[in-house]
Amino acid sequence: MAIIELIDDNAVGESIPGTLVIGAASKDNHFQMKMISNVLQNTIFCRLPAPMDCPEAIYQLMLDCWQKERTHRPTFASIVKTLDKLIRCPDTLRKIAQNR
Repeated sequence: MAIIELIDDNAVGESIPGTLVIGAASKDNHFQMKMISNVLQNTIFCRLPAPMDCPEAIYQLMLDCWQKERTHRPTFASIVKTLDKLIRCPDTLRKIAQNR
């Protein structure tokens, strides 16, 4: 029997809040959920490569928005300001991001 659980911070130690986890029900369910959560934690924060022909400045902004810690991510106002600066100085968009 499979179970689907929405994990919160208290459910499985250091889990990702709001992560949907699918696991198998058993007497070791808590252990299985913890293992699945650990796998997700180590893979969900892998970043996608830069889209083809994406300017480096835009890709860096994308990476900034994907920071694991919410407090390290730019605010919406900051994103708008960054995009406005990039639009006003198109030379900053010439350098294409390299896939990392």
